[in-house]
Amino acid sequence: MIVKNYQKNGDKVVKKKIICTLTAVCLLVSLTFTGCKDSENTENTTLSPVADQTQSNESLSSAEETTTTSAEVPSEENIPANASSAAETYFRDAAFIGDSVSMALRNRSTSTGKLSGATFFVRGSYGSGHAVNDTMLLTYQGMEMTPEDAIKASGAKKIFIMLGMNDLNIYGLEGTVENWDNMIKRIKEKNPDVKICIQTMSPIVTGSEAGKLNNPDIDKYNVMLRDFALKNDFAYIDVATPLKDATNGLEKSYCSDNYVHLSDMGCDVWIAKLEQFAENQYL
Repeated sequence: MIVKNYQKNGDKVVKKKIICTLTAVCLLVSLTFTGCKDSENTENTTLSPVADQTQSNESLSSAEETTTTSAEVPSEENIPANASSAAETYFRDAAFIGDSVSMALRNRSTSTGKLSGATFFVRGSYGSGHAVNDTMLLTYQGMEMTPEDAIKASGAKKIFIMLGMNDLNIYGLEGTVENWDNMIKRIKEKNPDVKICIQTMSPIVTGSEAGKLNNPDIDKYNVMLRDFALKNDFAYIDVATPLKDATNGLEKSYCSDNYVHLSDMGCDVWIAKLEQFAENQYL
């Protein structure tokens, strides 16, 4: 009887141990599962902002691509007044004729991408006298030509001319303007539809004048060019005024040699004036 009771009690102890063991195992499994689940939640929480940022970047990229794809390249017929794109298209069929001062403009145009598409017929020491007497030619695609032939070969529709620096001491004011008249007549004979744009001559640093190449005479010359332009219905662009300092000479920060040639800053002022002119053509 005692043995049987012992066995029964033993069985109860064993059963209790089994139950406790199973309970412990279940509890352990439950904790492990919960820990994994919490770990997953924590991991997901950490990754969410990155995923959102990636999605945001993808959306931004998509928007940019859409904008770029849908943007139309404006033509001269539909550019709105004062649009920044006006200057970008206006000079595509333009040509510049000038001396070493205009060579600086060409170099600045190349480095900045401004006046995009313009052709430059520029040469050091060039003047209106060379143009009418064929004593110095301009170069286009490796060949030397007169201005009228270079314009015709390039197909330019607008011509921006700045000359006089190498003329005033030789031909004087009246003689230099007379050269302009003969030069443009020759240009028009071969290019009847070309638009003529006369640019004023830029000033000189005060104190660096020589002979008739002085700021008072340059001012007189520019007034004569204005009258010449009005008489012949040519465009007239006052480049000189925004380049001047309080002494009526070339602002020194706009000059590269303390004489007549323009620095990058000076060329930027010149380019801004040209871009303003281009934008005004659509008003």
